[in-house]
Amino acid sequence: MLQDIVDLAKKMGERRDCNKALMGRVASIRAKIMDQVAVLGGIERSELRHYFLKDISSLLVNGEKLSEKEIEKRKTRIVLQRKEREVYGAEAVSLSEHVFPRAATKQVEEIQGIVASSGSVKGKVRRVYGIEDA
Repeated sequence: MLQDIVDLAKKMGERRDCNKALMGRVASIRAKIMDQVAVLGGIERSELRHYFLKDISSLLVNGEKLSEKEIEKRKTRIVLQRKEREVYGAEAVSLSEHVFPRAATKQVEEIQGIVASSGSVKGKVRRVYGIEDA
């Protein structure tokens, strides 16, 4: 029993170290991308910390830079407020068909990816081909 706990702790440490390494790689790649955004946008790299994704898009697509006044306002304080809404019935069906068009789906034999939590699970499988199957 004690050996199992030691082995589990070792595996947890290895996974944590792997995760830290991946986070470091992501941070490095993100920094390189932001450096290029600054160059392409013609702004100082330090200014990008005041840009939201929509601002970066406007900068790169339309050449629209944030004004000094806007940057100063954002330096003072920013509060992000997210509004959600619930949709039911026919409106939900219509919205889901817009978000998940049938033409974009395809038959696959196997789903591949990286697991969020390793391990195995036993149970029944249900195939979901569309929103009506969910």
